[in-house]
Amino acid sequence: MIRPNVDLNLKVAVVAPDGNFVSYCGMWYDPEVGYAVVEPVATDPDYRRMGLGKAAVLEGIKRVGKLGAKTAWWTLLSSSIIVLAFVHSLPLLYGKRS
Repeated sequence: MIRPNVDLNLKVAVVAPDGNFVSYCGMWYDPEVGYAVVEPVATDPDYRRMGLGKAAVLEGIKRVGKLGAKTAWWTLLSSSIIVLAFVHSLPLLYGKRS
């Protein structure tokens, strides 16, 4: 994980009271291009629908925003209704590339 564009401060993990990692959001930011990439995002199925993934994504976006990112790209590899509902629950602006 030691590469020029890897900043471990942009990797957000949510830890349960028992010490297990239950949700994660990885963020990548390149100041030369001025945008961030959200990837990957995952939540343990036993901890879904608690807002943990949402909190991890929003914290990651907050962190890259403080570094100067004006845009964050997120490519969805699933069209499942659960994934789409999660993404649309976030208070973000959406765009679609053609």
